[in-house]
Amino acid sequence: MKVAVVILAVVAIVAAGVAGFAIWKMDSGVKVPDLVGQKLADAKGEVSSAGLAYSVEQAYSNTTERGMVSRQQPASGDKVAKGSLVTVWVSEGPEKVAVPDVSGQTVEAADAALTAEGLNVKHVAGASPDVQKGQIYKEVPASGTEVPRGSVITVYWSHTKPTVAVPALTGLTEAQAANRLKGAGLYLGSVGSQTSSTATQGTVLTQSIPATEQVGRGTKVSVVLATAPPEPIVPDVLNMPYKHAENKLVAAGFQVRMTWTPGAGMSPGAVVKVNPAVGTPVPEGSIIHIYVEETGEGPYL
Repeated sequence: MKVAVVILAVVAIVAAGVAGFAIWKMDSGVKVPDLVGQKLADAKGEVSSAGLAYSVEQAYSNTTERGMVSRQQPASGDKVAKGSLVTVWVSEGPEKVAVPDVSGQTVEAADAALTAEGLNVKHVAGASPDVQKGQIYKEVPASGTEVPRGSVITVYWSHTKPTVAVPALTGLTEAQAANRLKGAGLYLGSVGSQTSSTATQGTVLTQSIPATEQVGRGTKVSVVLATAPPEPIVPDVLNMPYKHAENKLVAAGFQVRMTWTPGAGMSPGAVVKVNPAVGTPVPEGSIIHIYVEETGEGPYL
């Protein structure tokens, strides 16, 4: 029994010694200073003054100003052995990323591309002649701009179909009109014709949609081309008194030259021949030659 009591007493003494050593060890440790938010030079000074060593790492931070300590290890207040290493992380400021180009993409695709870069997105509905409905036509800041990760990028998407102004086509040939429409994102529709005495033959007289009107891309614009009016035909003046024949030809828009000719066997003063012949289409203002019977006497003279 006495032996057991002695053993217990020894154990108690040893335990008390260990506890006392631990307390002594704790009290004799170095308290790590609070370095977060300090400039690196100041942090180094405090660590050295505390008898500790330090190492420096760089890290991005959205909350700590560039050049300031953003975190430390061990934490402030911890007690460590003299000469222990304290690591500090110095802020490089927010991490920057280049804004990706999302123009022409759908809203969903643009959101995916921007959030993949750690950016936030704001949507604004608008209208643009350059993209289809539901696609992005502008982003702010512009693509390629370096911004802090987590920045808000405003994307503008078109809520209407793209429109273009119809170009003026009057006076153009069919091929020229087709090319001009194509350049505007439009197409040539049906091509009609109409006689005109003032417009150049084969050029556009009218267009189905007026110039400058806004229409959807791909719209067809029909045109009417000018054609020359039909040529007048030489009227029938044969066997007609030459004065009457002359009046009729002048009224039809022709000039008249008369030649007397004998022996045609017709009444004197009557038209016996016309050149160009009766019924021939000729340009307005042409000269029509009439040949008139001169033999004998008669009522036409």
